[in-house]
Amino acid sequence: MSENTGAGPRTSQAAAADARIHGGGEAKPRGDASPFGQPLDPALLAEPEARASRPLPLRPLLLLALPGAAMALAVLWQRLSEGPLQLGDATGRWLWQSALLGIPLGGLVGLLLERGAARRLAWTLWGAIAPLVVVALILGAAQATHPLREHLADRAADKCRLTRKVCSLTEFRDACTAVGSGARARERAEERLGAPAQTLCSGQSCTHRWLYTGPWTPDNWAAPGSVLCSLVVDAQGSAVRSALGPGLEQP
Repeated sequence: MSENTGAGPRTSQAAAADARIHGGGEAKPRGDASPFGQPLDPALLAEPEARASRPLPLRPLLLLALPGAAMALAVLWQRLSEGPLQLGDATGRWLWQSALLGIPLGGLVGLLLERGAARRLAWTLWGAIAPLVVVALILGAAQATHPLREHLADRAADKCRLTRKVCSLTEFRDACTAVGSGARARERAEERLGAPAQTLCSGQSCTHRWLYTGPWTPDNWAAPGSVLCSLVVDAQGSAVRSALGPGLEQP
């Protein structure tokens, strides 16, 4: 018979406690395991792939920028060649100058971007017609919105009449022309136009200036942004001369 040492069989709880005392303990979860002891999906631990950057759409951008560049160069050329006050059909000259300047610009873009002769020729042709296309689109939009702009102009004129005597370009032109010559010219002008915006006196004469800056209608907007009525009177107040022109000189 086997000798009984007096120690009963070891239970599983006692074995676990003994293991904790001697440093065994329970197995700790690994770094790639969840806190609940289950392994994590490897896809969650993978580094996110960097998205490839899209190249700059150079051709569409140049397609839109080419007419703007040609039109801006035409404005600069017109200012250098004709000065600040253009006479005659300045808009028509600016338009065909934009088309002419667009030809070398389009050819240069085609030379830098394309290899085939046909594609380079297409860029050259686009440089020539692009300003015309842009102007046609602008004119079409202006024609489509003409009724709305007329309505807004009428509202602006009604608001203007609360504080001013002259609220249309037609009234301003007629009042300046009606001043005429002879005595009391300044008094007649002030009755129609109000007090002058500027008075310059030199010697025996004085120059009185009235400036019209709006409101405008869609059909009579002035390119310089203002129209000037100038009246020169002598020492007795009689009109020497009067003139109506672009208000390039701000009072």
